[in-house]
Formats: sequence, C-alpha cells, structure tokens
Amino acid sequence: MKTISGVRASADRLPFETESFDVVALAHSLRNFTSLNEIRSLFSEAIRILRKGGRIVVAESDTKRSELSPYNTFYELRTKLGWELELPRPSILVEWLSKSGFKKPAQRLLDTDFEYAPVYFPFDPRSMKDVEEQYRHAEKLLVENGEKHPPIYVITAER
Repeated sequence: MKTISGVRASADRLPFETESFDVVALAHSLRNFTSLNEIRSLFSEAIRILRKGGRIVVAESDTKRSELSPYNTFYELRTKLGWELELPRPSILVEWLSKSGFKKPAQRLLDTDFEYAPVYFPFDPRSMKDVEEQYRHAEKLLVENGEKHPPIYVITAER
C-alpha cells in the first residue's frame, strides 16, 4: 500500500530525490502561492522530481471566463485584498511549462456546471472599506445568479 503525506517546502527546493515521482498534481492550489515567480520555480522543480515519461497535471478555476459570475467576482476581490494570487491565463502557464522543459503541453476546459459556493466571505468595514461597492456587487450577483462554479481548465504535460 502506498502512503500519501503532506510536505511543506519551498517551491524552488522540494525535499524529494530527482526522478522520484510519476505524477505531480496541482489542483486548485496555484492561487495560494505568494508570487508568479514561485509558480515558475515549482514547474522547474516538478520536472526535476518527475521520472522520464512522468506527467504534471494542473487544474484551476477559469476565473477570467465571466464577469457575471459571483465566484469570479469574489475571487477578484480576494486577489485585490491580497488574500490570493491572481493567476495568469492558462496559455501563460502552458508557456512556463514548456520553458521549464515539459513536452506535449495540452490544455482543455471542463464546464462542470457545479452548484458550488463561491469564494464568499463576510464584509469587514474596517479592513475592506475601499472595496465595499465591488463587494456589494458580488453579493447582488450571488443572489441573482445563484452559486455556480466557473469552468475548470486542466493543463497536462510530460517530462
């Protein structure tokens, strides 16, 4: 039986031996990185720790698809407040993977049509006064459009 365990480490110095994994999977995690440079460093480290023929899989919400989405509007607020990283378009991530040495990068969009709670958070007038209008707009979208998850893009590439 294989064991999966979490490890907290710097994206540019992963504590794993070279060519020790068949798959590196990043599911809805890139937005939690501190910078775009950190993501590029991770891609370089991912190719190091993958075995020949190994694959990387990146899955993220397509937060730039619809301005009328409550999910996307709340996400935009979270990035504006510095709580999450604003992600580049998937085509940029594909380019970074290629520059890191990955082969056969491919991207596809999955329209999940999930009923899903957007990245809603309560309004705090002390720390969020500069974004109150945008926050109220996001709330209005949530009431009008309901809770729908945006499409998810999936990017794959191989070592």
